[in-house]
Amino acid sequence: MAQQVEIVATAMRLAYLAFRGLAGPVGAGWVARAEELLASEPESGAHAWLAVYRLIAALVGGRLDDAMEHADLALEIARRHDDPSASAMALSFKGMAEVARGRWQEGVALSDQAAAAAMSGNLELRI
Repeated sequence: MAQQVEIVATAMRLAYLAFRGLAGPVGAGWVARAEELLASEPESGAHAWLAVYRLIAALVGGRLDDAMEHADLALEIARRHDDPSASAMALSFKGMAEVARGRWQEGVALSDQAAAAAMSGNLELRI
């Protein structure tokens, strides 16, 4: 199991790098691979990161209700598995989704919470 989680983490890092390099389809392929690998694994912090990726995809695709659902799921899983980095990332993108929905005050408040967590120096925000 530990090796499987490491493989998933590598797939997510590759997805992150692909997305950063504007290679969306490549990133999506690595996310899909991570999804396949996690399907048979017990819930872990990696599942929170997967929900963060789904949140981002929904947000970019304009599916704001889906984005909110994925954000809430990411936050729940991150809290259960004590993953403050995934939690902060989910808060940040949930804030963006709230702003996109016209709820800017709520969105800014969530973004402020994420920024405060990031400024603590205790997070690993690069997947």
